[in-house]
Amino acid sequence: MLMGVCTSMEINIKKNGFEIRTAHDIKGNERYELAKWEKTEDGRDYSFVLAYFHKDSDGFYNLIFVGDRPFQYLAEIDIADIWRELWMAQMMLNGDKPIE
Repeated sequence: MLMGVCTSMEINIKKNGFEIRTAHDIKGNERYELAKWEKTEDGRDYSFVLAYFHKDSDGFYNLIFVGDRPFQYLAEIDIADIWRELWMAQMMLNGDKPIE
């Protein structure tokens, strides 16, 4: 396992209508997000961001909620699997060795 702060990583984990993914802005900067997938009335899939990892001034990633979306969309489900995946993603981004 590499140690140190991650500078570039593609993440894409989908589970039960949620996704932890790498997104890119128009300048090509990476952002790591927790998104929720739903369907429109006509059956098309779409997603929106519930939380994202923000790199702080020390170079470490912190999970930032988008408003109250995590409470609104995670309140009715068992979030243990999603929480563990977020925790593992944050450890990888920060260069920590995940616990087996």
